[in-house]
Amino acid sequence: MFDISFWRDKRFAILYYAAIILVVLGVFLNKFQLYVLNPYCIEWLMYPGSDNITDFTTWEYYRYALPSNHLGVFYNYAWPQTIGVGNTSIAPLFAVPLKQIQSILPEKFQYFGWFLFISYYLQAFFADQLFRLLGLPMGILRWVATLCVSIAPALLIRDPHISLCAHWIILACLCFYFDKNLSAVKMMILSVVMPAIAAFTHPYLILFPIALFAATAAQRFEWQISKIVQSLLLITLPLLSVYLSFASMGMFVLDKTESTADGFGFYASNMNTFFNNMGNTTFKALNFPNYLSGQYEGFAYLGAGVLLLCVFLLFYPRYLSLTLFRFCKRHYALIGASIVLAIYATGFVFSFNNHLVYEKRFSDEHRLMLSVFRSSGRYIWLAHYLLIVGSFVLLYRISIRAVFKQWITSSIAIAILIVQLLDIHPLFQKHTFRENFKPPNGYALFDELAKSTPLIYTFYPYLRTMEVEDDVHYLLHAAAKYRTKITGGHLPRPSLHEQYPISDKILQMMNASEWLLEKESVLLLGKKNAFMFAGLLQQQAHLEMNNFGDYCMIYDTANTNIKALVAKHHLPKPIFKMVELDSFLNRYPNHYWLISLKDEGSNALNTAVKNYFAALNSKLAQLKFRDSYVGIFKNKSLAFEQINEEYSSTTQHLNCMTKVKDITLESSSARRKNNSSSIVIDGKEYSPNLRGLNIVILDAKGKLVTTKNFDTFLSSWANEDNQQ
Repeated sequence: MFDISFWRDKRFAILYYAAIILVVLGVFLNKFQLYVLNPYCIEWLMYPGSDNITDFTTWEYYRYALPSNHLGVFYNYAWPQTIGVGNTSIAPLFAVPLKQIQSILPEKFQYFGWFLFISYYLQAFFADQLFRLLGLPMGILRWVATLCVSIAPALLIRDPHISLCAHWIILACLCFYFDKNLSAVKMMILSVVMPAIAAFTHPYLILFPIALFAATAAQRFEWQISKIVQSLLLITLPLLSVYLSFASMGMFVLDKTESTADGFGFYASNMNTFFNNMGNTTFKALNFPNYLSGQYEGFAYLGAGVLLLCVFLLFYPRYLSLTLFRFCKRHYALIGASIVLAIYATGFVFSFNNHLVYEKRFSDEHRLMLSVFRSSGRYIWLAHYLLIVGSFVLLYRISIRAVFKQWITSSIAIAILIVQLLDIHPLFQKHTFRENFKPPNGYALFDELAKSTPLIYTFYPYLRTMEVEDDVHYLLHAAAKYRTKITGGHLPRPSLHEQYPISDKILQMMNASEWLLEKESVLLLGKKNAFMFAGLLQQQAHLEMNNFGDYCMIYDTANTNIKALVAKHHLPKPIFKMVELDSFLNRYPNHYWLISLKDEGSNALNTAVKNYFAALNSKLAQLKFRDSYVGIFKNKSLAFEQINEEYSSTTQHLNCMTKVKDITLESSSARRKNNSSSIVIDGKEYSPNLRGLNIVILDAKGKLVTTKNFDTFLSSWANEDNQQ
């Protein structure tokens, strides 16, 4: 399949391939810089806000984990959950073999840069082979077509999810589909190997080889016993390969009683995806709105150059329709597979721009089955590549039929490439990864803390942030080599059955002021949340809290290792005051209370606060998880309130003593794409716009007294200093 003996001039072939490699290498180095290929350089993976930092710290915990009965199973990360590498994004294809030689690896080590480089190289390699198999001769047109696929926008935008950059798997399977010279035996072998590679790269990739080998089975099907058996094997072998791959990674020993993957239908694809650059490229005229913010997962923008080519092809309707008809008739199974995946990519929420066209509702059982791949928008990639590849193949075939001169076709191809590069060049601009490596204040003590205790509870458990963005992963990075158990870490599909008891235990400690953690453990939290545990410290004399950097830790004084750490670094005790929501409102009995909720605010409303609002005849006590809420109270009496699942709003006129105040309250919950809080008074915004209940207090004359936020997702208490 891959020999180049048919080239009439091997020197030209060398020049041709060198030109492809140089362009792809230039894009790669410009985008990622040379240091990503240095296995000792980890700083570029540690920038906050990306999944790269979560993938890297997951790899670190896996590499240091003690051997288990299953190749890909490890513990202590996101404790007490059992983790399988197949439930991560660490590219087990690299991670599993490297773990076997962990003893000779340096402490600072990463393979993600080389994974990216190999993925980009294989993308170009299989793109060229695909065009060769589709009949394009070596020349400028094929060179341009190969480059347009090699630097496809859907690939370039994927670097925050490194293991999902293996789009070459799709192209390779397309090559095998179109290669008529592959024997049945070789095809059987590939139907086992490719799904296994996909499974060991990222779980989301497995559907592509499964679908494409099923299309190959349909394409090769004949009413002969041997052909029927071959087709059945091409369908069943990929499924068996995926099953065995997942089994070897320990996927089937994980707790699945209440695993969750919320987001199906949200992380989807919009029907404008092929011509919507979502503001990521140069031509802003092609930036269209989406119906849901999660539809970035379905990004499949073709690029202005390819779109221009598609428009050009429309000027040859006769050739275009004839060629498309013949192709669809011959490759109905491939077209069918891409359509099925494209429909699944929408999450059955069919939308165009910011308008909902149709949404299919499912029962909970069916929705759970469909949400196995919650970010279904990624399955638009097959259609994305077929459109790019197909447009260049059509250009070539039309040029033959229309008897274009070669220089005309080459000129068109060069023009397409120029427009494409002008449009998508922001996607391969330099990333300043290393410059973003700024450890949080107190990071230096993370290492000693992890070494001094076998178990660290983070607050809030299983979130990525305690005080500054992604600081939990800096803690994990420091603790991995000690195999310290930590209730932090990001998993694509966490087990609620194992997470909820830990979260409930800590919330119970806050509300009941009772220490429920192990004596040798430490509770680590950001300074801004320290006040929430003031009651616990007052009630439990055997507990202490100390500051270091941006953080506080609570521990049992019987923990001699932590006591020694505190003494060594002279860590001070924090000073703070706190107030409960009902007590705060009681300070202003003859005032207006304007309340707007952002994101989520029901989780930590305690009994005292619920009873307080119930006595005011307010439904705030009945708030459900992720509901929106706006309310107006006057002199401790309810004047107006509204609760909805996603969005609540009202515009009112307050008849104050001196003048009429025009107010507008808006609340959008976490169910909505842009969750926010707004409290506008006479055209001016006053809401703190933070998670939980945002409160504005006005006196009887309508004069602003104060504003305050209670993060009732975490607590019904707030810091007295949290005055906006």
